[in-house]
Amino acid sequence: MKRLFTLFMQAALISLLMGSPAFANCNSKAQSVAAQRGAKVLSVRTVGSRCQIRLLVSSGGGAPKRITVTVPK
Repeated sequence: MKRLFTLFMQAALISLLMGSPAFANCNSKAQSVAAQRGAKVLSVRTVGSRCQIRLLVSSGGGAPKRITVTVPK
């Protein structure tokens, strides 16, 4: 029962954080940066007053590269 409560609380916290304005702002920044680079967004994190964005960038004929970009909110 304690494990179920812990899982419920984690899910509630995640949904609360994902609905926050800071996350929405970073998410829109990530989409913009990805579009500029022709990349796909892998993940988005808020780090202080900045957004940390992981991208998957296609590299011509080789394997795609994962890069991390940090931009202001």
